[in-house]
Amino acid sequence: MGFGTSPRTRLAALIVLIAVLLSWLLGSFINADLSRRLREESGRSLIELAYQMGDRLD
Repeated sequence: MGFGTSPRTRLAALIVLIAVLLSWLLGSFINADLSRRLREESGRSLIELAYQMGDRLD
Protein backbone atom coordinates (compact mmCIF):
# COMPACT_ATOMS: atom_id res chain seq x y z
CA MET A 1 0.00 0.00 0.00
CA GLY A 2 2.97 2.34 -0.07
CA PHE A 3 2.47 3.51 -3.66
CA GLY A 4 1.36 7.06 -2.86
CA THR A 5 -2.19 6.11 -1.96
CA SER A 6 -4.26 8.58 -0.01
CA PRO A 7 -5.02 8.09 3.67
CA ARG A 8 -8.71 7.71 2.82
CA THR A 9 -7.93 4.81 0.46
CA ARG A 10 -5.74 3.17 3.07
CA LEU A 11 -8.47 3.52 5.68
CA ALA A 12 -11.05 2.02 3.32
CA ALA A 13 -8.74 -0.90 2.53
CA LEU A 14 -8.13 -1.47 6.24
CA ILE A 15 -11.86 -1.46 6.98
CA VAL A 16 -12.48 -3.94 4.16
CA LEU A 17 -9.68 -6.18 5.43
CA ILE A 18 -11.05 -6.12 8.97
CA ALA A 19 -14.58 -6.89 7.69
CA VAL A 20 -13.31 -9.84 5.65
CA LEU A 21 -11.29 -11.22 8.57
CA LEU A 22 -14.21 -10.89 10.99
CA SER A 23 -16.55 -12.56 8.51
CA TRP A 24 -14.14 -15.44 8.08
CA LEU A 25 -13.70 -15.79 11.84
CA LEU A 26 -17.44 -15.76 12.49
CA GLY A 27 -18.00 -18.27 9.69
CA SER A 28 -15.38 -20.57 11.19
CA PHE A 29 -17.04 -20.51 14.61
CA ILE A 30 -20.49 -21.15 13.13
CA ASN A 31 -19.17 -23.99 11.00
CA ALA A 32 -17.45 -25.63 13.98
CA ASP A 33 -20.61 -25.36 16.09
CA LEU A 34 -22.84 -26.78 13.36
CA SER A 35 -20.42 -29.64 12.72
CA ARG A 36 -20.43 -30.53 16.41
CA ARG A 37 -24.24 -30.43 16.59
CA LEU A 38 -24.57 -32.55 13.46
CA ARG A 39 -22.21 -35.21 14.85
CA GLU A 40 -24.13 -35.30 18.13
CA GLU A 41 -27.49 -35.56 16.39
CA SER A 42 -26.36 -38.32 14.03
CA GLY A 43 -24.90 -40.18 17.01
CA ARG A 44 -28.22 -39.99 18.82
CA SER A 45 -30.05 -41.20 15.72
CA LEU A 46 -27.71 -44.17 15.36
CA ILE A 47 -28.11 -45.07 19.05
CA GLU A 48 -31.88 -44.96 18.69
CA LEU A 49 -31.76 -47.08 15.53
CA ALA A 50 -29.49 -49.65 17.19
CA TYR A 51 -31.82 -49.82 20.17
CA GLN A 52 -34.84 -50.38 17.91
CA MET A 53 -33.08 -53.07 15.91
CA GLY A 54 -31.92 -54.81 19.08
CA ASP A 55 -35.46 -54.63 20.45
CA ARG A 56 -36.90 -56.20 17.29
CA LEU A 57 -34.36 -59.01 17.32
CA ASP A 58 -35.25 -60.01 20.88
